[in-house]
Amino acid sequence: MKKTKKALNTYNLVVGIILAVYSIFLVGLLVWTFMVSMKTQDEFWINSWPWVEGTFEFKYIEAMLEFRVDASIDGFSNTYYDLSGLFMNSILYSLGSAIVSTVSPLVVAYVASKYKYKFSKFLPKFVLTVLMIPVIGSTASTIQMLRSMQIFDTYFGALALKAGFTSMYFLVFYGAFQSLSWEYAEAAFVDGASHARVMFGIMIPLIKPMIFSVFIIFFVSYWNDYTTALTYYPSRPTAALGLYYFNRNTTTSAHETMLLTGCMLVSIPVIVIFLIFSEKLMGNISMGGIKG
Repeated sequence: MKKTKKALNTYNLVVGIILAVYSIFLVGLLVWTFMVSMKTQDEFWINSWPWVEGTFEFKYIEAMLEFRVDASIDGFSNTYYDLSGLFMNSILYSLGSAIVSTVSPLVVAYVASKYKYKFSKFLPKFVLTVLMIPVIGSTASTIQMLRSMQIFDTYFGALALKAGFTSMYFLVFYGAFQSLSWEYAEAAFVDGASHARVMFGIMIPLIKPMIFSVFIIFFVSYWNDYTTALTYYPSRPTAALGLYYFNRNTTTSAHETMLLTGCMLVSIPVIVIFLIFSEKLMGNISMGGIKG
């Protein structure tokens, strides 16, 4: 027992050191980016170290206008978005996509775990199989399908692409619901509750911390996603897509500091979300049981 406990403590110590070094690296990289973004381009060429004395300039207001994206897809209309407009598009896209991506596997996982039917045990195996099989070359067919349904380049079409349950979080929700006692539902059924009431009013709230964590993970992922907006939703470019266009359409060697400024602006919402909800994201999820 003592050897096992000692080995466990050594393992925790090693993992803790690795995570601490990794965290310091990420924080240091963030601080370096912020400090260098305040340098002039000439100073950056001379020395990219942030603590070297030099001329600093606040370029964040300028960056709001510098990052402009032409969202005209017909080649004639002039629809431009600056960074404030890109931020608004990112918020709408990230919020909607995160909600759809969270609710879709949540509902299917609940039905598969709590109701016994022909395919209830097959679904987890099906999801595992889909996750192991790489999907390659489906972009053209997806675009054609969206165009046939007349939802290409629409907000609804962008959200429809997220309405699937074959993600890793289906397995997360499935395992969580499996661990919940069905006595909660039976007690509610005795009082006359419907299946929908039991699902949305009793069972789902029991894993609310987990649902919230998954939602935040999806939100951050979609905030940094530029491929969907570039491919399926070009008329409403996001902030991540704006950075992609700026990096592609300019001479990067002459705009490093401005590009870093844009990266800091785009990362601000993610940093704020982590600072506000870090305890909920990093905390353990505990569930109670029914006592007779």
